[in-house]
Amino acid sequence: MKKLVSLITALAVCVSLASCAGDGGTTDVTKDTSTTVTTNVSTTATSSTLSDVTTTLQTTETSDVKPQVQYGENEVVTLEVGKYVKLKYNPAYCSITTNVEPSVGGREKVSLFIIMRDGFTFDGWSQDKAIPNGGSVATSSRTYNISASKDVTVWANYSANIIYDPNGGKVKSGGETYNQEYSVVWFRCPNTLTAKDYFVRDGYTLVEYNTKADGTGTAVGLGSRTVIPAEGKLTLYCIWEKQNDAADFETKVSGKGVAITKYKGTASNVVIPDTIGGKTVVAIASGAFKGSSAERVVLTPGITTIENGAFENCKKLETLVMFDSLMSVSSKSFSGTTIKNLRVNAALDMYKEWTVGMINVKLDSFLYATSQQKDIFAIYGGSGSYYGFDCEAIDEALDGKYEVINLGCNAQLTAAIMFEYMSHFLGENDIVLWAPESGNYMFGAPYFHGRTWEFLVTYYDIFRYVDISNYSGVFDYYASFASSHAQKQQSFESFSADVNSHGDHINTRAHADKTYRSYSGSYQSRVKEVLNGNYSYIEGIIENMSKNGVKLYYTFAAMDESAPDFDDDVFENLAKAMEDTFGMIAISDYKNCLVPHDCMYDSEWHLTLEGAKLRTQSLIKDILAQIAKEGT
Repeated sequence: MKKLVSLITALAVCVSLASCAGDGGTTDVTKDTSTTVTTNVSTTATSSTLSDVTTTLQTTETSDVKPQVQYGENEVVTLEVGKYVKLKYNPAYCSITTNVEPSVGGREKVSLFIIMRDGFTFDGWSQDKAIPNGGSVATSSRTYNISASKDVTVWANYSANIIYDPNGGKVKSGGETYNQEYSVVWFRCPNTLTAKDYFVRDGYTLVEYNTKADGTGTAVGLGSRTVIPAEGKLTLYCIWEKQNDAADFETKVSGKGVAITKYKGTASNVVIPDTIGGKTVVAIASGAFKGSSAERVVLTPGITTIENGAFENCKKLETLVMFDSLMSVSSKSFSGTTIKNLRVNAALDMYKEWTVGMINVKLDSFLYATSQQKDIFAIYGGSGSYYGFDCEAIDEALDGKYEVINLGCNAQLTAAIMFEYMSHFLGENDIVLWAPESGNYMFGAPYFHGRTWEFLVTYYDIFRYVDISNYSGVFDYYASFASSHAQKQQSFESFSADVNSHGDHINTRAHADKTYRSYSGSYQSRVKEVLNGNYSYIEGIIENMSKNGVKLYYTFAAMDESAPDFDDDVFENLAKAMEDTFGMIAISDYKNCLVPHDCMYDSEWHLTLEGAKLRTQSLIKDILAQIAKEGT
């Protein structure tokens, strides 16, 4: 409902265009000279549709027109312009006026004219793909004229600006500050600059950015996400830490650089130098910090290897600051050492892997919603959630009172990580709906998997909110991920249009006729483990969320009703265990979560688009019933 109101508002403030300049011609218009134009527009915002809306657009000076949609109503919408053109744009950043005229041979002449909100920059029009996704600029003029006889998608492209203050360092390319334009076509919280020598300061390491020069504002890791404010501009300050004296270290030659073989200093905070003896520090050798009293260690982007035993028995070491240019490390590198705080900065570009497309927009939406202090309805599960919900329908059923975000990705990203992260942001009036498949990770087993790193690469700052000492395999899985990441990189601004801003997979998915296993057997194992306390870590996280006022709901993942051997006792016992152990309110009977066989996509957990809509309609009844029961 919110999106419909926003779209109507955007249309209501539109002004008319000058007449088309001919088939495919483009004219930069600064003042309209036509009289009154009547346009029949069919408007689509995700799954909601306004049909045959007739709007009279009165001419006006373009300088008097400003986008009226509030910045908080920040989402890409699709506007159907005439018969053929589908326009993708965000009313929070701009207003777009349209004009459609019939032409010969069934063609239509379509004119689009954009007016940007103050602070945001227009980057041009593109067809089929947005510019950050490889689309070519059709024109940079504010007016775009198209002669169309078949379906075409047009993207309005625009950007926001981050000003980087070197804050004691220097901009390597010159100038007092470094200005970077970031596409906000899709993401509202762009990734910051990585560690690629944009800024230099002899004898210091750039450890993060901050919204305040003294480091007391909001910290952002290099390459992590930051929220663009309503004015479209943000200043970030480089935060530097002075490197320890080279005399504190012994080294040996290692390839083209040197490896640290011994730390001789006594400082509790150790910032390893970029170079020693004129050579780049590339490795930490076995035993180099053995038994050290260091409490915090900051690596450099040049370090690619931490050998086994490098930080053995460092009993006070709790914090490690690293860069994703580190290629070789394992838990044996820290044997006898318990690191709690991990800070990861990006030196590489975005990982080019399918997992990124699954989670990128979800984290972007969550970060943005929390920055706007919106009430959140967060769903978590594995790929069954990714393919299993229609969050637009949930949004409408809840009358737009919540930002509904589907954080489900994959069964190998443990729920404990995401719950621990969410626990720092959610509170009174927020709701978490847990819909786990039957896997161990989905119930919060505190283990890292290689896929965990693939997902978190989109937003390393999640580690700021996670105590890694409670998870096994954090470094053991890192090396294989890092090697693959180094070989496969892409722009941070690229995105998958298969995922909407709610985090749902929205493309059509064909049913695959397969026979699926018994669900009861796999869930039976989880019942035993929940009752035996195998998930005590996430249990504590959930308890704290409850104390902070978060409402915690449980539903079963959608399942194929044609599967064999549904055991009522298993599902009743699981629902009871979830309530008794975790304090999660089971809002659904498992039978409400069964879908017809022809609604299954390609696995026993994945639904077709039609299946997701069907399953969601049943879920909405459960959600509304629970909210009514609570009287909220």
